[in-house]
Amino acid sequence: MKLPADEAARIIRECWVEGVTIPAAAVRSTRSTSYVHKVYKQLEEDGVTRRPHLVPVPESTGVAL
Repeated sequence: MKLPADEAARIIRECWVEGVTIPAAAVRSTRSTSYVHKVYKQLEEDGVTRRPHLVPVPESTGVAL
């Protein structure tokens, strides 16, 4: 079942901020990947901040990027 537009928009924005992939955001929001891509692009252009991702590095360094 497709979510109402306002709820889908809220979910896509949350996904953007959380760094969720476009395909995953599309599933969560019940919208197409092409639509989510357009919204993500607009959020990026609007300067909406995304949470930085911690990328694990080999344990020998003990540092996360």
